[in-house]
Amino acid sequence: MKDQVNITQLSLQTTAPIIAGIEITTDSEGRFNLNALHKASGGQKSKAPNEWLRTIQAKELITTLEEQTGDLRSGQKVVNSVNGGVAPGTFAHELLAISYAGWISPRFQLQVNQAFLDSKRVKRPELTDIELLELALEAAKEREALKLINQEQAEEIADLKTLFKDGLTAPQFARMLNGVNVQQMNNHLVAIGWIYRVKGKKAAIKLLAMREINT
Repeated sequence: MKDQVNITQLSLQTTAPIIAGIEITTDSEGRFNLNALHKASGGQKSKAPNEWLRTIQAKELITTLEEQTGDLRSGQKVVNSVNGGVAPGTFAHELLAISYAGWISPRFQLQVNQAFLDSKRVKRPELTDIELLELALEAAKEREALKLINQEQAEEIADLKTLFKDGLTAPQFARMLNGVNVQQMNNHLVAIGWIYRVKGKKAAIKLLAMREINT
């Protein structure tokens, strides 16, 4: 139903990470605001994004990520600096943002990791009473359908059990199957080891067949 599709879409929505009360915004390409991370860490000048970008470690990370990230759209940068405008700042790929946080401090990196994970967790939507009733109705229908399937399977097994009785001869078994060639069926049962000899050289169907059905 249309309402169910909307519910699914709502459940997949994510929120921006919040660290120390600071919302870590993203740009249109999904890159994270390093300036917001810097502010959330305490805003120490020596730990500013531009200071990190000057390091050899940052340059190597950027180069490696550009080489290994094959799904980047043509011309898209893993780091983008915006001067002026409505949303100025340095925005970076999520992996670089986490690396930047680790450069600030190991403790801050763990904090950023957790915040990023929390922002991606699927959240249950607020459902109306009507939506809850619809879900309950669907669940009830599924239970009834499953009950019917189980009942049909139980009846089929019961029918099969009546075919396999201790001491039942091959001709008797064939007649119960309506139209099955007795000799062909007898040869097949011998081949698979489902018949055995009793007193008077009469072939009877093994209880093995019954055990096979019960399991």
